[in-house]
Amino acid sequence: MSAWDGLRFRTTARRPAPPEIVDGFERRVGARLPEDYRSFLSAVNGGRPFGPEGSGDYAMVDIDWHGRPPQESDDRAILDVLLSAEDWNDSFSGGRNPALTLDGVYTDFVATERRIPPGMVAIGRDPGGSLFVLDVAAGRPGEVWFWAADWFDRSRLDSDPFHNMARLAPSFSGLLDMLVFED
Repeated sequence: MSAWDGLRFRTTARRPAPPEIVDGFERRVGARLPEDYRSFLSAVNGGRPFGPEGSGDYAMVDIDWHGRPPQESDDRAILDVLLSAEDWNDSFSGGRNPALTLDGVYTDFVATERRIPPGMVAIGRDPGGSLFVLDVAAGRPGEVWFWAADWFDRSRLDSDPFHNMARLAPSFSGLLDMLVFED
């Protein structure tokens, strides 16, 4: 049984993710994605997570900042969308949206403007532009972190690349296990 069994995902992306697109993304970032996340892409390929029938509409996750801003251990974030391996239709605008894909966000946050630490790839977004990122080579491969857009300070990226990040889970499956669905 996988961590995403029992969850529902709204998406117009192809299922499963085309293996050649996942392989091409791994070549681009120079790292292999963790097996649980690769399996998720093969089965689900991203989308907006919903809990079992009758649960709330918002996938919430607790964030423990370990004393870093905003210095509250009970902060929460909404996991609004898990990125897909390929471009898909945005349910709000009805058009294609590369900002909802692994490669599109990698282009924006790593290749074009270095905003997340090397060895990390974004795998999800919250409604405010913050990211859920997966460590693929930065020291703790497989771990999932929260990157807070409103706490990002470009001048600190070299000296403290994790200044606006909090560790969430030891794995992608662990992140899904943490989700609480609320209205």
